[in-house]
Amino acid sequence: MRSILNHWTTPFLRRPAIPPQATPLRSVEPGDSRESVEEMALLLGLQLGDEYVDGVVQNFEIIKAIAQIVNEFPLPEDVEPAPLFEP
Repeated sequence: MRSILNHWTTPFLRRPAIPPQATPLRSVEPGDSRESVEEMALLLGLQLGDEYVDGVVQNFEIIKAIAQIVNEFPLPEDVEPAPLFEP
């Protein structure tokens, strides 16, 4: 008998094969988030229902805005990562 954990996680652990029509990811230009979401879904083998696409695109825009803030944060050239993270 399979455990509940295996029953629920097994389908999510299998990675789908990359469809032959998928292209490599490219940088996301302003205004083409919908196209980028559709390309990423295709690349990952996800089937997004039409009723979810708008929400995924909206969340992608939010993530993109947060990432831009992080990426634009100035760091000095001599900064090094901490050997151990301590909150």
